[in-house]
Amino acid sequence: MFRFTIRDVLWLTALVALAPPAIAQEVNPAAALAGEWEIVEMIFRGKVQDFSGKPGGWIWFRKGEFAIAYSTREGPATRPCTIRPREIDIQPDPFARNERVIKAHYDLQGESLRIVWRDDYGDRPMSFDAQKDSHLTLYVLKKSK
Repeated sequence: MFRFTIRDVLWLTALVALAPPAIAQEVNPAAALAGEWEIVEMIFRGKVQDFSGKPGGWIWFRKGEFAIAYSTREGPATRPCTIRPREIDIQPDPFARNERVIKAHYDLQGESLRIVWRDDYGDRPMSFDAQKDSHLTLYVLKKSK
């Protein structure tokens, strides 16, 4: 039988209350990613894309859905997605042929988000070094809304 003193309970309460925000992101990663993200950097086929100081596009996460747009914010097609700590599975476009689930890896640091996936639908990448692997596409994003 365990015996707890008031001091033990207060210590545990303080520890939980002071837990870092990263723990909250781990508990509900979909909530942490929800909203609009501006593409500020992109590496595609091993090359850094030049956006000439303009947004490279936008990515949205909303209620189990993923959307991406490059030229306009209007009307991007959405796809179902599943978000887990450090992982995103984006379901295929139902109208695309030979497309499979995109297995992405992400890193969230405050208002900055990095997402990487393989263009050949291979295994989920664990590295963000898209300049060394031309099958990786890396997005560096900042929170917009």
